[in-house]
Amino acid sequence: MLDLSHNELSFVPPDLPEALEELHLEGNRIGHVSPEAFLSTPRLRALFLRANRLHMTSIAAEAFLGLPNLRVVDTAGNLEQVLIQLPTTTPRGPRAGGP
Repeated sequence: MLDLSHNELSFVPPDLPEALEELHLEGNRIGHVSPEAFLSTPRLRALFLRANRLHMTSIAAEAFLGLPNLRVVDTAGNLEQVLIQLPTTTPRGPRAGGP
């Protein structure tokens, strides 16, 4: 878990730890989340972006690709309601080649 809340950040810091599972960025000045923002954090499960400067189109659609464990994205208290669509994970089907 990494808590960077209330640090006057205007962007998601680059090169976050690979093992990071929970990231708190509440109360900063973040107005945009780029497609590359979470490339270094494939284990991320929860992201808290409350009370920043986000609006409906601030978060790139590709920002959460490659994050199969991401289940919580909290964007309450921003300039506008921010709708998030998490990538869907496809259930594993039967393997070819029999039992």
